[in-house]
Amino acid sequence: MAKAKKNHFSTLFCAGLVAGASPCVCAEEWVIEPAINLQTTYNDNIRLYSENVEKQSTTSYSLEPKIKFKATELMRWETGLDVMARMTRYQDVDDVDSNNVFLNFNSGWFTERSKWRLNASFKRNTNFDTDYDTQSTNSSLLLDDHTEEETITLKPSVEYQMTESSVIGLVLSSADIEYDEVRTSNLRDYTYDSARSYLYTRVSESQQIGVTAEYAEFDRKDDSFAYDKTSFNLDYTYYINESSQAEISIGDRTVESESTVLICNASGTEFSVSTNECPPTVTIGFFTVPVTSFRYETTTQTEDGTDISFTYRYATENTSHNLTAAQSVSPSSVGTAQETRNIRYQLSYRDTERLSYSLNLSGSKYETFAGGDITSDRETYRFEPGVNYKLDKYWALNFRYSYMQRTLASSNLESESNALYLSLYLNWPKLASTY
Repeated sequence: MAKAKKNHFSTLFCAGLVAGASPCVCAEEWVIEPAINLQTTYNDNIRLYSENVEKQSTTSYSLEPKIKFKATELMRWETGLDVMARMTRYQDVDDVDSNNVFLNFNSGWFTERSKWRLNASFKRNTNFDTDYDTQSTNSSLLLDDHTEEETITLKPSVEYQMTESSVIGLVLSSADIEYDEVRTSNLRDYTYDSARSYLYTRVSESQQIGVTAEYAEFDRKDDSFAYDKTSFNLDYTYYINESSQAEISIGDRTVESESTVLICNASGTEFSVSTNECPPTVTIGFFTVPVTSFRYETTTQTEDGTDISFTYRYATENTSHNLTAAQSVSPSSVGTAQETRNIRYQLSYRDTERLSYSLNLSGSKYETFAGGDITSDRETYRFEPGVNYKLDKYWALNFRYSYMQRTLASSNLESESNALYLSLYLNWPKLASTY
């Protein structure tokens, strides 16, 4: 079983360095795009408590400034940096105010046949940011306290055009996730590294076929659990017309996991602990006895399954539909391997130049099959309509309603939340300079 690589960031950085190096000189166009968002939110169940616990409602206020830097030289290179902050203050809820940061850097270098890219990002988010989600998307869902999540991601890639109709590519990805101030949940810091290669061929004007192979490693930072995933998929794309297309991908996967448990010994009585250290003493019956020794016990497990995904896209000048459904393996923040099934539908409709509507429907199911902790297994459903109105060229007003229902598999407890969002956007005129 492969363990976490101490130098995985430096290795991937070197692999993608070429993509980030070229855009330092001779820019053809430089662009700066500032924007700001003011948002008021009401949520009737901010902690997403189950039906047997009294809900806690709150109103929050958010300030979200952002700025985008971009430089390009046509057909040769491009580079960009997106910077965003989100400051949220909650009413009548203690110790949950947040100051979050989101950074995203992307760069690309192009030749006649190849495209080299490098993407790097940093995200600091919290479980109570209701404009992001009513819950942490992959947490244990039992978070009563303010908990920060920091994610660092590095993703270099290269794509090569072999013929007019065929491309081959390689994508490397490394993610480092850490949690701060964890008190009432079982969140686990972890790393997730992957390498994905693909080959696509256009066999006709309306059809494309391909193959994708991927290898991924998940490692808890406390070395108590790790898994390797290998998958091989067949891909097919059908271009229905100029406005719509359908994609399907299906393949086999194998997940090999390794769990390590600390076993403590006190006067011949052995017991396991979930921490990395045995307690100095333990109570057995009416007596307190010292812990005299310990050992590690490792178990392995292999799970075979199927990865499948389907996507349908339709887009015209005023209307767009997007339907996706997928089954795959994903890492869990409680340090387990989960099989994830999800389906999502998105509708966007522009009625006039000023008025537009949106609708998001989604459902997901998470089931743990390795790693032990099943507290994050759940089913979640979301209904989210919205209205957007452009006040003028730079100002826009958005109203959104979000209903979410969640059922925990371990207890069969159901939770519901209703949230209302009112946002005022200001997009300043972009500042551009050409050399």
